[in-house]
Amino acid sequence: MISQGTWAGDGSAYKGEMGAGSVCLHRQNKCLVVRVGREEEGANSLPELAAVARTLQATPPEVDLLYLCDSDTTLDKMLRWIGSGPRTTLAGDANADIMKTIIECVRERVIRGARPFMVKVKAHRGDPLNERADTQAERARQLLPECRQWTIHTSRMLYTWQDKDVKRLSTWSKAVRRAMLKEGAKFQRQKVLKRAAGNWNKEFLLTTDKGVARIRKVACTGVKCELMDNERWGWECMLQLQETEDRKTPAATTCATEFLLRVGQSGEFLGLWINSGAIHEAKRRRATQVITCSFSCGKWLHMIGARASPRCELCRREGRHGQEAIEHLLEEIVEHIQSAGCKAQKKSVIGAHNRC
Repeated sequence: MISQGTWAGDGSAYKGEMGAGSVCLHRQNKCLVVRVGREEEGANSLPELAAVARTLQATPPEVDLLYLCDSDTTLDKMLRWIGSGPRTTLAGDANADIMKTIIECVRERVIRGARPFMVKVKAHRGDPLNERADTQAERARQLLPECRQWTIHTSRMLYTWQDKDVKRLSTWSKAVRRAMLKEGAKFQRQKVLKRAAGNWNKEFLLTTDKGVARIRKVACTGVKCELMDNERWGWECMLQLQETEDRKTPAATTCATEFLLRVGQSGEFLGLWINSGAIHEAKRRRATQVITCSFSCGKWLHMIGARASPRCELCRREGRHGQEAIEHLLEEIVEHIQSAGCKAQKKSVIGAHNRC
């Protein structure tokens, strides 16, 4: 260990509050804490960088420094400045102000002949110095807002979204991307349920007895609990259509969409399978095409103008030596070619079913 110059630092971010802390090995009562600003930008690496900057500022520049850090991101941001010459720039860096402080402190230390050593340690693995630094970072996060440093906002765009009952505010991150995907999925689900409600109106309101009986049942349910919103009404309509006997068309848009909307039918496992890196990309892409109804079957090719007819080409080849009239064949869609209804696939589908 370097005499009088061994430090460990850590950062903490939780519920919109950030803090940084560092401790010295040789002086037990020597610790540094700082409340970090720009919480609304949600920069995860900012408190870690703040701990480095605060330690460099507080230690003598003529003394060697050994700094223990548990953040790969922080060390990588500093590493890119070593031996890179004049080509490296802070332009576009989200934390340019704090990086400038770190670079100037390291530069002054090198000019004076001192050596700064940055060492990576594993987080929460029982390292005493790292655990003490983590405690100080938690303490720093609870300081008064008036104690904050590095509070100047950057020019990055901020995104706002509602996560259950909590309002979130952050710059672009994985959390923002997940929120966008989630809201986009909700919008698509509302469109499907609206389509199901329209189909229900066309089918059941024309048959007075069934339509009136269903309306009475749903109305009684609403009175007992609460009035239905559009989404719940769409669910009721889609379930009613799915329970109809001898139904040959989807209740809403497609059979794949209805499968993904069913509760308790392993839809979440399908999502994990598609996002798994252990699955070959071609298989995941094929599954995504099936789910999004963009699989390159006959109907899709006909829709984009790549085939003259949407009818099943496999059935045409199997029927009457390929001479069967094309207009009498079913459309070549995913549901058709994966069922026993396709003449060319019938034997394979039945065999796969019997092996289950």
